[in-house]
Amino acid sequence: MDNIRIPVPSVGFHPPVYLCRRAVLPFEPDGRLDKPFWEKAEFTEAFTDIEGAHMPLPRFVTRAKIMWDDENLYVGAQLDGNEIWGNVTRRDDVIFRDNDFEIFIDPDSDTRQYYEFEMNVLNTVWDLFLPCAYRDGGNAVVGYDIHGLRSAVSVCGEINTPSPLNKSWSVEVAIPFTAITECLPDKRPPKAGEYYRMNFSRVQWKVSETDGCYRKLTDPEGDPLPEDNWVWSPTGVINIHYPELWGFVFFTEEGRTEASRYRRMNGANGNCASSITPRISIWIRTAPGAPAWISCGIFSGNLPPAKKTAASDPWTIRWKPLPILMKYPALLRRKGNVSFCFPTDGS
Repeated sequence: MDNIRIPVPSVGFHPPVYLCRRAVLPFEPDGRLDKPFWEKAEFTEAFTDIEGAHMPLPRFVTRAKIMWDDENLYVGAQLDGNEIWGNVTRRDDVIFRDNDFEIFIDPDSDTRQYYEFEMNVLNTVWDLFLPCAYRDGGNAVVGYDIHGLRSAVSVCGEINTPSPLNKSWSVEVAIPFTAITECLPDKRPPKAGEYYRMNFSRVQWKVSETDGCYRKLTDPEGDPLPEDNWVWSPTGVINIHYPELWGFVFFTEEGRTEASRYRRMNGANGNCASSITPRISIWIRTAPGAPAWISCGIFSGNLPPAKKTAASDPWTIRWKPLPILMKYPALLRRKGNVSFCFPTDGS
């Protein structure tokens, strides 16, 4: 351990998973999330401290939504809390000197060549490209711009004015896939069943209300107290740039329904594509006595012994895998004479 040159995360590998639905309505950004465009998108879990669940809960609730179509990735966020202020007005200035909302995108999950976007309540933005993480000797390309970017902010209250009427602010962002796929081999948007690695962060400074305005709290030397960092996927260290610990965002078609009661996946070793969403258990069919093996990135192992459920049935294993597989069977990998059947009735 003495030879490790970077901070070691205090959390294990438990990234959240989000099912990103396809947008079916035109995007007209005004910063509000209470409109038909976002109706089908679920909120993420509430953000937690960047160091993990063992830290105090954030003072304010933050949640995000994600959608997509053939051209754009859409992100919306709701930032509750009465401390609504911002000062930075120049693009590509250091936005996190204010309270801000941040988006991180690694399209191919290789922890390199990823993208960062920050914005404050004034809708001032900062977009960056990172060839590799800072811990690996990388430096951000500040001159990078997201061409075709659209963003908007909505405020429930007043900006830079302490008031009991201040409740929250919300943001909407549309990022063209052409701006975040240039480093991919085929330079294309995602397809249904594929995933990006993403994270979101909210920077929140500790402030006092003085003379009708917000002022950062300072230490005895006059330096601002450290900011709070609240994120969707904790990295276990005060550094968001650990892309391997970011969340999984799976792209799915809006309104896709099961074609039949069971969808069977067969084929060669490798990823087994499917559009279904199994509920509770997976039935795995294999020949009597044949070895069966399954994995899903963070889990792999031999399956329990097969049972012959009826004289006319093949040998069958009923297995309850990790929740991530229950939603995303595209992660399944198979080896040997094995096929998968997914009940859609919850059996």
